[in-house]
Amino acid sequence: MPQYYKRKTEIGHPTEGRIVAALDAIASGLTLLKAADDFGISKSALQRYQAKQAKQKNDASALSKIPLAPHYQHAQIFSAIQEQE
Repeated sequence: MPQYYKRKTEIGHPTEGRIVAALDAIASGLTLLKAADDFGISKSALQRYQAKQAKQKNDASALSKIPLAPHYQHAQIFSAIQEQE
């Protein structure tokens, strides 16, 4: 493996724009499975983001604060400084 690994594909890493578009499509009546297939997002990830959105639906200002990116810090071994070394 090279010293600086670069991903070859972006499969499995949906962008924030695709997630928002898929959530909007679900809100307009598209099924979860169809939206997941159309936007290239896994069903379970889209369901998780939809649950976050439904939980904070009462607070309109909180909707913009929902993190729509993968969160890998729970499995992080090295700090950001150690990764840069």
